[in-house]
Amino acid sequence: RKDQAAVVSVLMSAETVNANLSLRHMEEFFVFYRVWISSINKIQQKQDSRPSTPLSSRKATSAEVPALRVSLQDMLSLFINARIKNVSASVDLGQSIGQALLTVKNVFGQLGFPGRLSDNEAGASTFKLTLSTGGIHLDADGKLQGVGDIVGLTLEAEHHFSIGEGASRTQPTDLWAVQLSPFAVNVAYNLSPIVFLEGGSVLAKFRDVVTAEGVVRLELDVTSQYLELQCSSETLSSFLQIYKRVHANIVAKYVAASEARRLATHQQPPRAAPKRSLSMPHSASLKHELPPIRASLSELDVDTKLPVVGQIIIRGTNLNLSVFGFSLRDPSWAFYQLESYQLTLEQHMEKNAELHRQLSVVFGKSHVSKMTEQEDKQSVASTQNADEEIIFALPVWTMVMYSVQQVISDEVELYFMTDFKDPIVLKIHVGLYDFIREVAVQYVKTVQDLSATVAKSATQASFKVQEPAAKKKDDRVFTCKKFQLKPTLSFLGDSTPSIDTIFRWLGIANIHKTIPEGVHTGVMDPLESVLEALRAATNAVRKVDDKI
Repeated sequence: RKDQAAVVSVLMSAETVNANLSLRHMEEFFVFYRVWISSINKIQQKQDSRPSTPLSSRKATSAEVPALRVSLQDMLSLFINARIKNVSASVDLGQSIGQALLTVKNVFGQLGFPGRLSDNEAGASTFKLTLSTGGIHLDADGKLQGVGDIVGLTLEAEHHFSIGEGASRTQPTDLWAVQLSPFAVNVAYNLSPIVFLEGGSVLAKFRDVVTAEGVVRLELDVTSQYLELQCSSETLSSFLQIYKRVHANIVAKYVAASEARRLATHQQPPRAAPKRSLSMPHSASLKHELPPIRASLSELDVDTKLPVVGQIIIRGTNLNLSVFGFSLRDPSWAFYQLESYQLTLEQHMEKNAELHRQLSVVFGKSHVSKMTEQEDKQSVASTQNADEEIIFALPVWTMVMYSVQQVISDEVELYFMTDFKDPIVLKIHVGLYDFIREVAVQYVKTVQDLSATVAKSATQASFKVQEPAAKKKDDRVFTCKKFQLKPTLSFLGDSTPSIDTIFRWLGIANIHKTIPEGVHTGVMDPLESVLEALRAATNAVRKVDDKI
């Protein structure tokens, strides 16, 4: 009976907790894992494969196991409270990167496992976690230098899982919320500033719901009050160099540990895997010659990976973005200021196996300017120490992007519509548009150079822990069924160019094709990737539930 359930409460308190992590000695960790964890797994596998006996061959019925588990949850409720006054973690990333020290003040955590949710939800249990901190400070020294501060962090998580057939499966499975208080990050690499980020309160909420049809729907809502970002093309190249050096150090330690383990156990070196042909079968070459096939959800192959279903909402106020061409030390940069914004991506599946995506965007007033530093400019760019020349100002405007795609087809139908509340004010100065285009070209060139560098380094690598997966080619064919972009233009000058001319000044041609496709691949696809990552995380949690 539930009124007889035992309650276990654990209280823990500590003044100081210190931790140290060094990549210089990471091979010892890999050796420990391979010697102990792998041995334990092998022993467990041997025990599972032992021949059955008359007593062990008897298996519990499906009704016995849920009943036992439910009774255990009814008999026990567990609560753990922990408080740590000071937490510090020192990380040594090697001579090529440097050291970092993380300090956290006033850490409080509460873990609750109250058992069954209610008597009318047999077998439904819940897991609750609350974590809050005071000030968080990060200080990095070496080739990678930086300072980061967060006033506070709050995390609330709630996970529901069923351990009996009678549990309700339409309730939310996971609920979590993360809130960051005001924060600031300033990073430099090789004595050159590469990024500056500052923000007010940021709140992220997530939940996944199993609908009555058995479909898992994911919902993510992110809200921010203030964000300021300063970046350049050097930011991308610097972070790539940092990643490559850290990754190379970890791989070297892993290989050294594997070799030490092999020599200690007198094992033969692993044989190289045979190369696989990348040629496609003849039937695949006829893919685009076949007529389009329309199928229902029930007719899809079992192995067909269904797209994720859910919604993402990103909204906030006061967004300031400073974009430099090469370095944050450049004397001029592009500045974008936005009063408010909201992006909503909605994805759902129809019964005829069609994936419907809708991206809704509502932007407040904004403007794009060219900023030129004054002689007393500080190390961090500031609009207060620069001369501003507004290129164009946008009113409140909305955009709706709708796409339809068959799950088994590469054809995507696009519908693009916009609405502007007031005219767009533009300054007729071709040189200003050339400046914006040059900044964009610098970013594109940096990305192309980085891609070539990554491909070259992968080819010349002397060892590989895991063969990298081939990048999936985008074979989608986009067809824009409707395109509506006819804002009213107000010019600060004598001439009156068209909207097509303005976009050509910015280096964008054939706007009826490039804009819808660019919005889909540049905005909708990344947001869908976020949903895919969240689905992978929830699937991993459900696998753990199945083992409980």
